[in-house]
Amino acid sequence: MPEIRPPTSTADRGAAWRPAFLALTGVFTVGMAFTTVPTPLYPIYESHEGYGTATITVIFAVYPLGVMASVLLLGHASDRVGRRRAIVPALGLEALSAVGFLLSSSLPVLLAARVVCGIGVGILTATAAAYLAELDRRARVHGPRRADLAVTGATFGGFGAGALGSGLLATVAPAPLRLPFLVALIGLLAAGLVAALLPETLTARAAGPALRLQRLVVPSHARRPYFGACAGGFAALCLLSLYASVAPSFLADSLHQRSPAVAGAMACACCFAAGLGQIALVRLAPRRQLCTALILLPAGIVMVTLAVALESFPLFLAGGMIGGLGSGGLFKRALATVDDLAPAASRAEAFAGFYLAVYLNATFPVVALGVLTQAFGALTAVSAFAVMIFLVLAVAAPSLMGAPVAMRTPAPEPEQA
Repeated sequence: MPEIRPPTSTADRGAAWRPAFLALTGVFTVGMAFTTVPTPLYPIYESHEGYGTATITVIFAVYPLGVMASVLLLGHASDRVGRRRAIVPALGLEALSAVGFLLSSSLPVLLAARVVCGIGVGILTATAAAYLAELDRRARVHGPRRADLAVTGATFGGFGAGALGSGLLATVAPAPLRLPFLVALIGLLAAGLVAALLPETLTARAAGPALRLQRLVVPSHARRPYFGACAGGFAALCLLSLYASVAPSFLADSLHQRSPAVAGAMACACCFAAGLGQIALVRLAPRRQLCTALILLPAGIVMVTLAVALESFPLFLAGGMIGGLGSGGLFKRALATVDDLAPAASRAEAFAGFYLAVYLNATFPVVALGVLTQAFGALTAVSAFAVMIFLVLAVAAPSLMGAPVAMRTPAPEPEQA
C-alpha cells in the first residue's frame, strides 16, 4: 500500500499534514489503551488464580520496569532510525504481549507479557510525542501548538478506553480473561498498519548507535524547568497508577463492587476526567492552568484518602474524577514544558528522559502501595501514597511556575525532501 504522503506546495502544506497528525493521535491512543486492558481483570485473576494484592501490584509494576528499560536503551532510537521505523515495531511488541495474555494466565507468562508491553510502550511514548510535535509544526505553520493536547488526550483517553472496554467485555461476554486481549490484538494490528503508512518527519537524523543508555539532552540553563516538568509528570500519573493497580481489589474487597465493568468504569472515569481537564483548561493562561491543576489534584487525593477511610464508593469516584481533572492539566503543562525546551535534533531523547521519570511512579511506589495494603490495610497504604504525591508536587510546582512554555509560535521545521 502507498505511503500517506502530503503534497509539497506551500498553499497545501499545512492542511496536508493534518490527516497524518490525526491518524497518529489515533494510533497512539490504541497503543496506550492496551496498557490498561488488564486493570479491571485483576480481581478475576485473584479469584481464578489465587493471586493476592501484592502479587497483582508486582504484575502491574513490571510493566513500567519494561517501559523504563526501553526508554533507557531505545527511547532515543527514533532520532537515529526515523519516527515511523520506530513506532511500527513498538506496536508489534504490544501485539506480542497481547498474544501472551491470550495464551496463558500463569504468573510467569503474565509477567513476561507485561514486560514486553512495557518495552513497546517505552519506544511508543517517546517516539509518538516527538512525532506528533513535528507533524503539528507542519500542520499548524502559523497557529498555536496542539501536540501537547493530542499527547495528553491520547494518553489518558487511551488509558480510560482500554479499562472501560476490557471491563465491559469481561462482564457481558464469554472468556473474560481472553476476549479483551483478542479485541486489543486486532486493534493493535490495525494501528500498526496505519502507522506504516504515515509520512516520515525526521530528515536530519542524529548520529550514534540506536541502542545505548539514555542521556539527558537539555541545555544547562533549562535543567531546572526540565526536571520540574519530569516531577510534574510523575505526580500527574500517580493517581492513575493507584486506580489502575490496587483500586479494583479495593473495590471488590472493601466496597463490595466486584464487577469488572465497575472497576473498568472507575479507572475510565479518572482517565477521562484527566482528558477533560486538559481540554477544559486549554483556554486559560499557562500559569492559571497550572494553578488550577495544583488545586484540583491535591483535592482529589484528599477525597480518595477520605473515601478509603469511610469506605465510600461515591467519594472514591468523585475523588478520582476531581483528581483526574488536575492530573490532566498538570501533565499537559509538563509535556508543553519539555516540548518547548527539547532540542530539535534530539526531541525523542528529551521526551524519553521525561517518560523515564514519569513511569517511576508505577514501579516501587505502586509495589509499596500493594505491600502496605496487604500488611497494614488500605488506609495506611493510601495515606502514605498521598504524602509522597504531595512532596513531589512541592518540588515540581516552583519550577513549572517559572518555566517559559509555548508562548510563542515556533518557526516551521524543514520540510521532507
